[in-house]
Amino acid sequence: MFASILLSLCLSARADIAPSDIDGCSQKVAGDSCQTDQGEKGGCVKKTCSKLDYSNGTPPSSVDYDCLICDPAAAPSKGCSSTGQLLRSSCLIGS
Repeated sequence: MFASILLSLCLSARADIAPSDIDGCSQKVAGDSCQTDQGEKGGCVKKTCSKLDYSNGTPPSSVDYDCLICDPAAAPSKGCSSTGQLLRSSCLIGS
């Protein structure tokens, strides 16, 4: 009994962690250049992420939402952000 409670607490705490490579696309749009969590260059792509929703109590339900992920296999479609501004030094002038 104790092991199952401990396991459920660990799983629920871990499920609310943001997906990897999401920070590189913060305040950007799909197609912008980005950098993955491992330092690789890539492009922001639209994905469907999920998280646990406790608003209706337990057990939580899974909720899908649109997100941007930095994908090293995706070439950026733009050299800079769509606003033409330098964001987090990820866009070099003249690139």
